[in-house]
Order: sequence, then structure tokens, then C-alpha cells
Amino acid sequence: MGDLRFFERRGPISLEFLANAVGGKVETAAVRRRQIADVAPFALAGPDEYPVRPPTIGPVRVGQLGFGFVPTSRGFERVPQFDRAVFPDDVDIGANSTIDRGAAEDTVIGAGCVIDNLVQIEQNGTLGQGCIIVAQAGIAGNSILEDHVVVGGQAGLSDHVRVDQGAKVAAQGGVMRGIDPGAEAGGAPAVPIRQWHRQPPALARLAKRKGD
Repeated sequence: MGDLRFFERRGPISLEFLANAVGGKVETAAVRRRQIADVAPFALAGPDEYPVRPPTIGPVRVGQLGFGFVPTSRGFERVPQFDRAVFPDDVDIGANSTIDRGAAEDTVIGAGCVIDNLVQIEQNGTLGQGCIIVAQAGIAGNSILEDHVVVGGQAGLSDHVRVDQGAKVAAQGGVMRGIDPGAEAGGAPAVPIRQWHRQPPALARLAKRKGD
């Protein structure tokens, strides 16, 4: 069997085929018959990681090259990216989402994560268990989301950001620095949620006083 990091096959693909490819086993005939569409390549899972309840995966791209380039005298050259995109059991990934493979370490999606449609997760990112990422959100490289983090639709996280356990990012939030455990943030750049709620009315009052 070739290197599964560069394995590519158009769907539908049976879960039995994928399990055999990584040395795993699917427990029931009903699960063996399930099909996955357009996974190229599929995340790696060893014999002890392959899920009894398989992940629910739409037409997605998992494990492709991330956005990594360096400027040289000859133009931009791609940074080698030889690590994996890995997720264990009980993960839902919506249609047309992309999860890049790692460059210096694996990109890891934790158990129980729910990823909506049109989500971008760049290389070397880590999602803890039970995270929710809503549609059109983007998570830049090397960012870490601890367990049970919620990221609202169209929100964006800068690279090398750490969002601690149970934190929430409102829709269209722009996260430029870390968020404390259980905190809620919104706005761009993101600030504590109560401060964000006060900003639009304060700006409207200021504009009105200036006659705009």
C-alpha cells in the first residue's frame, strides 16, 4: 500500500475499503456498506483509532497541501508539508470544508467535533474534543482550540492563536490573540462580548453628535 498521506481516490468510497487501507476493522455489515463521497485523501487512522461509529463526511478535502510559501530570488517556493490530517471517531465534517495536512506536526481534529460546510482549517491546527465550527469560519495555521470551543459563522482566527476550553467566538469575529477559558468574544478585532455589544451603539451616538 502506498503512502496514505498522498492517497487520492474519488468517491463514493466504502468505509470497509478505508478501514482495510489503514489496518482497521469495521464492526457491522451496515457500517461496511456506508459510502463516503469525494474524500481525497482520507485522514489516517490506525487500528486502535478507527471508529466503530464512522465519521460523517460530506464532499470535502482532507489532507491536501496547506498555504505555505517562502519568498526567494526565484519567486515563491512551497514549504514541504509531509505530516498528516488526523481525526478519530465521531466527527462530522460538512460539505466543501478543507482540512490541510500538517507541515511540522499533524493537523488534529478531536473526537466529537462538528464542522459545518465551507470551513477552512489550515496546517498544524489542533481542535480539542467537542468543538463546533460554523460555516465559512477560517482557522489559520498552528492555532489551538481546546475542548468544547464554539466558533461562529464567518469568524476568523489568526495563526498561532490559542482559544481555551469552553470559549465562544461570535459570528464574524476576528480573533487576533488568545481567549481565556469560558470567555465569549466578538467583533474584529475580537474583544470581550459585553464590550463588543457596547461598541456599535457608542459609535452610532458619536456619529450622530458629529452630524454625520
